[in-house]
Amino acid sequence: MLKRSKEPFLAVLFLSIVVALAMQGMREIEMETRTSSGKSLQTVLHTTEEAIHLWAQNRINDAQSIALRSQVVDLTKEMLRLPHRRSVLVEDDALQRARDAINADIERLGYLGFFIIAPDSINLASMRDANVGVRNVIADQRPDLLERVFRGESTIIPTIFSDISPQDSLAAASRKSPTMFAATPIFDASGKVLAAFTIRIDPINDFSSLTGLGRIGVSGETYAFNRDGYLLTESRFNDQLRRIGLIKFKQQSALSVRVADPGGDMIKGYRSLTPIDERPLTVMSKDATSGNRGQNTDGYRDYRGVFVFGAWLWDDSLGLGLTTEIDADEALQPYFFARGVILAGLGVTTLLSILLVGYLVVARSRALREMEKGKVALEARVSERTNDLLSINEKLQEQVIERVRTEEQLKLAHAQLEETNRKLEQMAATDGLTGVANRRSFDNHLYSEWNRCMREKMPISLILFDVDFFKRYNDTYGHQAGDACLKLICDVLRGSSYSRRPGDIVARYGGEEFAVVLSGTGEEDAATIAERIRADVVERAIPHSTTDVKNVTVVTLSIGVATTVPHSGLAPNSLIELADGALYEAKRSGRNCMVMAETLEKMQKKGSFKLRSVRTGNM
Repeated sequence: MLKRSKEPFLAVLFLSIVVALAMQGMREIEMETRTSSGKSLQTVLHTTEEAIHLWAQNRINDAQSIALRSQVVDLTKEMLRLPHRRSVLVEDDALQRARDAINADIERLGYLGFFIIAPDSINLASMRDANVGVRNVIADQRPDLLERVFRGESTIIPTIFSDISPQDSLAAASRKSPTMFAATPIFDASGKVLAAFTIRIDPINDFSSLTGLGRIGVSGETYAFNRDGYLLTESRFNDQLRRIGLIKFKQQSALSVRVADPGGDMIKGYRSLTPIDERPLTVMSKDATSGNRGQNTDGYRDYRGVFVFGAWLWDDSLGLGLTTEIDADEALQPYFFARGVILAGLGVTTLLSILLVGYLVVARSRALREMEKGKVALEARVSERTNDLLSINEKLQEQVIERVRTEEQLKLAHAQLEETNRKLEQMAATDGLTGVANRRSFDNHLYSEWNRCMREKMPISLILFDVDFFKRYNDTYGHQAGDACLKLICDVLRGSSYSRRPGDIVARYGGEEFAVVLSGTGEEDAATIAERIRADVVERAIPHSTTDVKNVTVVTLSIGVATTVPHSGLAPNSLIELADGALYEAKRSGRNCMVMAETLEKMQKKGSFKLRSVRTGNM
């Protein structure tokens, strides 16, 4: 009897150990799942932050490229001398000339409008007469950022209430519509800030679509918010927000929804009696608006009352908070799955253990009664039961393997997300047809290299070239052949050593026009490279039967080259205008040639513009 009493005790001990190991395993899986979710959220948050900074810098560069133009500076001086009243400003032709000078760039770059703002915060110029001669909307809502612009800084004005509707920039005023701006100073020749220049950005189709890329799974959401806790981008859950009453029908969530804790899950029917403006900020928004960066994988309620995991930061340079969140239930789905598998395995193990112990007790009783009859038979049965235990162990090992497979799938999904972000950044900087840099990449690169050469007092050269009689080429061979022709020309550029240094770039400037930036390259080397480009394209012998270039029936190029050493007070556009003038002279001189403009330094000494042309081929 004493020996028999040990068997239930051993069974209980065995099951206790198995349960303890299973519970420990589930805790480790849960901790790993939460840690992995936190890393994924941080990755998405960091990637989105970098994308927003790149997006913001591109918008600021667009604003600076307009504000640096001498015509805009001169017109601003004219309007500053006028009384800052609508009746005077609207009647003066300086306003219309400013619109003519700026509107083409605004429409080409896809912006909604512009402001020229005097130091007293009065609008000197705008696309609409109703906005002229009145206090600017930025001065009313974000005076701190407008003051930074008048101190000489360029910045993004995060989402604010607009004075017009972003769906129709000529529609009636609607202060409940959100808008954004990129703002930059307008300097005079001495570097003094004359006024502020802003371009209007659509926050719904532009800024919100950027944060919309940072979504994980079904419930993941990335959004921006201001210091008061209001959304600056559109929520992913607008339909839910309308259903629970946080926004009205057709109302936008940007600037309408406060990131506050309602106290319960409103999606499941909870209704708070506390007014929205009196509800406390969520754990995330309270910490972020205090200027902190952090994450939470224990779970907290979002503005819908749903428990979520999140990672967040506060960006002082943009004056906004940014967060990436995902419903806690979805984030813990791998853990719930693994827990179900472990509990099922534990139940099966417990049941089999009970059955096995019961069977062993009965078998042992029979064995004791029949020991004299069959010792060999008893050993065989014990061996059989041992095999059953091994089978159970194999099942547990399979469950562990399944857990490892689940972790590998999470790592693979994380790697795929990083690869997608890398491809998005590459696509945003590359021309879709030719594979070289696009116009925006060219603008950013020229601006960056211009500043670097100015700091290091090095020359910078710009080559602009155009395909001769390209319209005739398209009319003769078709647009698909025209696209193929542009690709062949870009193959020539990529297959050469024209721009192999880090500061150089080859870009599609527009249509059949291309540009090559040569950082740290003087005018003689730039002229040599330009002539090699022209000769290599002719040598490629792309047929062009309808060209009017003398003595050739192949595709040729007209090339303009300009070189300067950047210095304070000189804008990158001056180099573009100089190279463009040389390109025009090359076309006027019969095409299939290269024209070299004198450097800006020589022009200033001589007080005149002069071109030196190098003509080769059958001219």
